[in-house]
Amino acid sequence: MVKNNLFILCLLFAFRLNANITLPNLVGSNMVLQQNQILSIWGYGSPKEKVQVRFLNKVFNCITNAKGKWEINIGKYKFGGPYNMLIKGSNTITITNILIGEVWVCSGQSNMEWPLWAVNNAELEIKNATYNSIRLFNIPHNMCNSPLDTTSGLWLSCEPLTAKYFSAVGYFFARKLNTETNIPIGIIAATWGGTMAECWLPNYMANTLVITKQKAKLLDTFSVLNASKNAAYNNEIWLKQLNNKDTGLINNTYVFTKQFNGNWDSISLPKYWDNEPNQLKDADGIVYFQKQFFLNPKDLLDSIFLNLTAIDDADITFVNNQQVGATTEAWSTQRHYYIPTNYLHVGINYITVRVSDYIMGGGFNGKATEMYIKTKNNKLDISGFWKFKIGYKAKFTSFPAKIFSPNAMPSLLYNGMIAPLKKTAFKGVIWYQGESNASDAKNYKTLFINLIASWRKDLKKDSLPFYFVQLANYFEANKYPSTSTWAEIRAAQNYALLLPNTAMATAIDIGDANTIHPKNKQDVGLRLANLALKN
Repeated sequence: MVKNNLFILCLLFAFRLNANITLPNLVGSNMVLQQNQILSIWGYGSPKEKVQVRFLNKVFNCITNAKGKWEINIGKYKFGGPYNMLIKGSNTITITNILIGEVWVCSGQSNMEWPLWAVNNAELEIKNATYNSIRLFNIPHNMCNSPLDTTSGLWLSCEPLTAKYFSAVGYFFARKLNTETNIPIGIIAATWGGTMAECWLPNYMANTLVITKQKAKLLDTFSVLNASKNAAYNNEIWLKQLNNKDTGLINNTYVFTKQFNGNWDSISLPKYWDNEPNQLKDADGIVYFQKQFFLNPKDLLDSIFLNLTAIDDADITFVNNQQVGATTEAWSTQRHYYIPTNYLHVGINYITVRVSDYIMGGGFNGKATEMYIKTKNNKLDISGFWKFKIGYKAKFTSFPAKIFSPNAMPSLLYNGMIAPLKKTAFKGVIWYQGESNASDAKNYKTLFINLIASWRKDLKKDSLPFYFVQLANYFEANKYPSTSTWAEIRAAQNYALLLPNTAMATAIDIGDANTIHPKNKQDVGLRLANLALKN
């Protein structure tokens, strides 16, 4: 047994000695390198392996350390491109289509994460989103106890398909900078909806601040993996309990998907139902919505598609009592479902949407133009009048998240999504966050100013420009003076302007009283870009 183990170790060692050099995802084809800053190219290989980098007729050499890591400084450059880069060790890697320009990081919660497809005039914006000199890199959601030195993701050229799912604010910011300066722009998105500022603090700062240090001490022994497994299990149990209370689900059969009768109430869609002056007000739970539509013989000659606006939170959709689609926990995602023609007939048909709302909001989150049935020769508007019936009503459910929430512990998102940027040269940060801290607004003044300072220190970028968005207006205006946690957050944001190289884009005039996610992201990106251009 000892001999066998020794043999295996020798094989592993020999394999390691001959391992190919590899690169982090932030170093790859289509990337943008920051102009006028010293640039690092880094990666991994075998211990004591010779690595050579060739770029713009210059050659750079280094040797990997005992752990196989390597890093080469390749100097400073002015904007331009596209260029290629060759990296050679035991193998050779060629990186193509590299631009040199300005690189910015966009970060924060859902209003920064909000995708281009969900903004005002989205169809036209997406159609026109072709900018080869803008490159997009999206860092996937990732939680980690300790700082990571790499991340997944890819550099992509900006085109309709890639821009569609990217941060709208980040895209509009980049577009303005690029069109005004003719300089290539790289945008790195590190966002997570619903997250608090504490999640984005470096470990050392979380261990320092009184309001976070108690939880920060637990990071050494805490397991994100185990917490996520427990969250998934608790979520599954909770959803089963919720479904068991649905009066429209009997013996695993949806009985409310049949054509409605006189017992159903009326509502105009799309809208969130929470503000409705009826039994849906402030309700969580399960609601069935139903609408009739008419088809003629020509409509049945080819494929038929159903387009629903985004639904908060989950849906199961039926046509003529036949399920055509389902989406779970995707409150910001539009529903696109194919309807088999054998489910349909000439004359009156009906669609039923079972909506499950787990927390806040509830209903159809979008525009009337996003609700339609498309046939080969026709487009049927299905917005407006619908019938509805409640399957189960709860007032503010205690919904357990499907995954472990990063809000439970400080630093998890900084470690997993910002720390990997330490070796990446970039110009500055644009930030849109604060809504999730409104319940503890008094502490945001301390949190936010220390977040900015600690990013600069930990990333070793002392003068890093940090431009942020003032919270947009939300809720109906009060006729009389009153307290407001959102006003407290705005005051805390204003306080952060005492730090050098900071600036704030106002948004209090372009919000939406009815939604926490105003769809005018064009002006938000424009105002942030104007700050960058000015400074």
